[in-house]
Amino acid sequence: MAGWPGAPAITGNTVIFGAYQGLAAFDTESGALRWTAKLWQANVSSFATNIALGDGFACVADQLTVGCVDVATGRVLWTRTDSINAALSNGESAYDSHTWFYGGRDHKVYAVNPKTGAVRWATDITPGAGGPTRIWGISIRGDTVYATTVRWLTRNSVPLVGDLVALNRQTGAVIWTYTTSGDKGGFQGRALLTDRLAVVNDDYYHALFAIDLQTGKEVWRTAKDGSGFISAEATPVLVGDTVFAASADTQVYAVDAKTGAVLWRVIGDGNALGSVDACPKVLIPLEFAGGHAFLVDRRSHESRAIDARFEKVSMSSRFSVVGDKVYAAGTGGVYAFRCT
Repeated sequence: MAGWPGAPAITGNTVIFGAYQGLAAFDTESGALRWTAKLWQANVSSFATNIALGDGFACVADQLTVGCVDVATGRVLWTRTDSINAALSNGESAYDSHTWFYGGRDHKVYAVNPKTGAVRWATDITPGAGGPTRIWGISIRGDTVYATTVRWLTRNSVPLVGDLVALNRQTGAVIWTYTTSGDKGGFQGRALLTDRLAVVNDDYYHALFAIDLQTGKEVWRTAKDGSGFISAEATPVLVGDTVFAASADTQVYAVDAKTGAVLWRVIGDGNALGSVDACPKVLIPLEFAGGHAFLVDRRSHESRAIDARFEKVSMSSRFSVVGDKVYAAGTGGVYAFRCT
């Protein structure tokens, strides 16, 4: 699991990680290996952003294949590796109402039967795209699916834009699309959904954007100036009415989800930050591309070292939290600790 950048998935007393050629599951209390699932033959490790869970299934969109396994046994139910549907984008997928939703490298959002892999619908969300389109994340609210992209307008590296696309969950029909303006933008993570807004991280413009869920219109974006900018490499975290984001400018930000105002920020240890996850009392920021992690007190805003036993461990995955227990992958294997 060392080097896996995704977020562990936790269900009951099982925690699932991306692994060499597929997935691996462990007991949440003892760390004992429960099963491994081989999803592809190539001698490469998982690079999936997350593992989607539901109805006893664990589904993953990875660099070489998409597929689902049985959570209890690890038995592979199906995989698909053809050039059309292989989700080389490794974006965050989602599970809802007995259906798994993921983004393919053909810039289509797929809704599939998790047990059989049968496609219920597939929608091209950027038809006629002039360059590569990566679907970075899927979010679901009621009867609507929200997909985010980074889209190149030509085959060159610039210009590029970000799209937030709302689709009907039952049919896949596009309801509305929001696209960034200018020649540099892209939503590198899934949308965080509040009661009326979708908050997305534009890693290229260096800001968070909020889009109205009903109209598809921009409501606010965070400011950027000489004191800093929010350049989040991964999906931020929403806790109540606050968005927490770790930024490449080395700072951890707390942002009012209703207005986009920066409530407070903490300077890290001088390195670019890639992600942040939330425990009940602390945040756990992680360096970009993995490495050193530390803690930030959510009340006092003070930063401190992580548990001494893990201080020298280079973490690679995001941190998945259940209560005050945290699970992550890094050098030497997989880890669990309490974030108190």
